[in-house]
Amino acid sequence: MSRPLALAALALALVVDRADLLHATAGSPLLKYAGEVTHDVGGPIKAIVAHLEAEARPGERVFITYGDLPLRFYTALEIRGGQGCQSLADWPLPDWVVVRYFFRFRSSGPGAREDAERTLRFLRAEIRPGRYRRVDLPVADTIWETIPEPDRHVFRAPTDRPPVTLYRKVDAR
Repeated sequence: MSRPLALAALALALVVDRADLLHATAGSPLLKYAGEVTHDVGGPIKAIVAHLEAEARPGERVFITYGDLPLRFYTALEIRGGQGCQSLADWPLPDWVVVRYFFRFRSSGPGAREDAERTLRFLRAEIRPGRYRRVDLPVADTIWETIPEPDRHVFRAPTDRPPVTLYRKVDAR
């Protein structure tokens, strides 16, 4: 092996993002990392939590199609939906509804398909324009906030995703 060839291979591995090459773009993992360290990339959960902290009252009810666990941890609100498979029967209409641009992962767990069908029926029947006001947050809706896998990691805010959308119950305040 020649030393120049080894240095070229090392430089290529460190400087060129091979995932970008698949999309016919050029990028550098080191430059992406530097950009991420110096610029905050806000994700959907962070934006949802910040909005609910500013606008919701303690104890209000939130239904979210995906992302219930972080909301349960970071807020003092009553959270249902997501992948918790909690019944919506006899639950008063939520004060907030968060419908992510993707529904949720297809789970093979017991009762997951039935729960997904119940959730879709609930959304179609209860979340109507006259009952809720739409609020678009200024952040793209991505599946993961930050994830270490290079091909899924969000180094900068994507521009090809819809915004995070919340619905606020009209008579809630």
